[in-house]
Amino acid sequence: METIEALIHRRSCRKYSNRPVEAEKLARIIEAGQYAPSGMGRQPVTFVAVTDPATVERLSQLNAQVMDSNSDP
Repeated sequence: METIEALIHRRSCRKYSNRPVEAEKLARIIEAGQYAPSGMGRQPVTFVAVTDPATVERLSQLNAQVMDSNSDP
């Protein structure tokens, strides 16, 4: 798919399934992020893929607290 075509046909996702992302796809997504450009080539970002549902829920709760909310915004 060409870049312009991808931009024209992109859609925002508002509802997610509980199905986990396959390990191979997750690895490719992280790899793509690692090759994304950064200011002055510093690559200051670290990616962490959390796949454990209990850990995801705990992080969601912590995020809500940081945002002073009752739910993860």
